[in-house]
Amino acid sequence: MKSEYAVIVCPKCRKHVQIVDSGVKSTTCQRCGSRLDVRRLKVWCKTPDLNEAVSLRTAILMELDQ
Repeated sequence: MKSEYAVIVCPKCRKHVQIVDSGVKSTTCQRCGSRLDVRRLKVWCKTPDLNEAVSLRTAILMELDQ
């Protein structure tokens, strides 16, 4: 079974966009260190293609930086 990637934004610092395996229950924000419950977060997109997830993460990050 091929894994699917989810693009999420940390709701605590609202500055960090990261890619996680869509099957994980929690993760840590790599910027502020907050523990995040992935099941409760807004998932901006899900895709089986890692390259597409990276492109989408970059686009979302550019939007947040404006």
